[in-house]
Amino acid sequence: MKNRFKRMMALHTTILYDSTATACSEAFNARYIQDNLQHLDTITTQPFVFKKQFTGTSKRNVPPQVLMGERSVAKIQKEVQLDDNLRTLSYANGVKVVLYQSMDDEATIKLLTGVGLNKVPEQHRFFFEKSLGYLPRAYGSYGKKEARTLERSFSAIKRVAVEQERYELKIMGKSEYIEQMIKIFNLTLSDVKYPEHQVIIDRLTESVKRLRSKEGEETPTWLNDVVINEELITKCFQYHRMMTEDLHNAIVFIEGNLPDNIEELVSRYVGSLPSTKQKHVKRSRTDILVPNTITYKDSTWSRDIAKLSYVFKGVTDKSLTMRDELVLQGVLEHVHLKMMNVMRKKYGMIYASGKSMALTNEPGNERMLNIRFLTDTSNVQQAYQVMKDEVIATFDQATLSDIEVQEMKAMVRSLYVMSFYDDKRLSESWLNLYFKYGKVYSPKALDKMIKSISKHELQQCLNEVIDVDCYQRITIRP
Repeated sequence: MKNRFKRMMALHTTILYDSTATACSEAFNARYIQDNLQHLDTITTQPFVFKKQFTGTSKRNVPPQVLMGERSVAKIQKEVQLDDNLRTLSYANGVKVVLYQSMDDEATIKLLTGVGLNKVPEQHRFFFEKSLGYLPRAYGSYGKKEARTLERSFSAIKRVAVEQERYELKIMGKSEYIEQMIKIFNLTLSDVKYPEHQVIIDRLTESVKRLRSKEGEETPTWLNDVVINEELITKCFQYHRMMTEDLHNAIVFIEGNLPDNIEELVSRYVGSLPSTKQKHVKRSRTDILVPNTITYKDSTWSRDIAKLSYVFKGVTDKSLTMRDELVLQGVLEHVHLKMMNVMRKKYGMIYASGKSMALTNEPGNERMLNIRFLTDTSNVQQAYQVMKDEVIATFDQATLSDIEVQEMKAMVRSLYVMSFYDDKRLSESWLNLYFKYGKVYSPKALDKMIKSISKHELQQCLNEVIDVDCYQRITIRP
């Protein structure tokens, strides 16, 4: 505003302010302005003097200290420097801590555990998910409101989520408040205060009402078999403790502009967390494709275009490793590229495509590939035939060339090495490797492993997973 006035003064512009006029009235019009301009000599005026706006002197608020009892400093059992700004610390309570010195003003503390919804009875999963957000809101000497006020004092945000195989607790805030964030992280895990049963009962009752009121959706049968009472809420509390008290299969990721004493803070407030190792029963396998069969599945969606997915699975006797994942990723890239060359470049039938792969060692050692694409509904039947004759059939007894091997390894290297520090890749997909293989890998180690993959490994994986007589075709139509 000051600069604007200066520019206007430099143009020798006069500013008139009439305190008696009302801009929204009918009398305030061009005639009114002209009449007043003709009688400027009778109007009392005074030169404008710019006055600096008074802002006062403000002192930055110092956030309160997090009140908690003394915590002992746990001994670091193992420290590994993975990269210049990336290292891991291991402690006796089973937790592995990953420190990422990103020099970012925003900091993140994230816990991932190897226990998720798959350990909760199916009929209780809906209720546990809906109650989860209300469970870790109070801790230590802080009630729900006091805890929220404390977190707001240094702009911290806390989130909890649960998936099929993971429980996640995340605290985000400014790097300068990393010590307070770590203390809250400790209290949330070691001294959580659950709300009154009735509070959760009321919330779950509202969620069930909303679910029942959805038009066009059939009420799940399990919803009629569960009574929302104190017994159910107690079980939800038990499920939550099951996911947070066993740190022997957990990893903590801390990212930001970390202070010099970060090791001492982590050893005191993370390495000292109590941990009770639990015995988990392996799941039984129910989803193996029947050998030497092609299965078809059809469904509908609201879009006006068709989606075709092809799923290939291969079961092996050996336990799968990180190297197997890299090999499978290479095969996936090769299969997808072959599909694109035929379906898009040759026939022009694809609008968009996607691909994914997965390895599991529980309940069985299985590799899965999924390639999918969008096409016009009028092209579906032709797409079936082209995929069968010109894409899938070509993998039967096919031999990889040296050029194809180099292309496969280059695409894998781009995903796992060149993109290692891409946004969220480090804190999500890379961290999950720990739960698959019990180890975190440096970009250098991954690069070395990719370069050492042989043509024989890629060829063998291609032949074992891509069975031209055994796959699933899924069609989703408008």
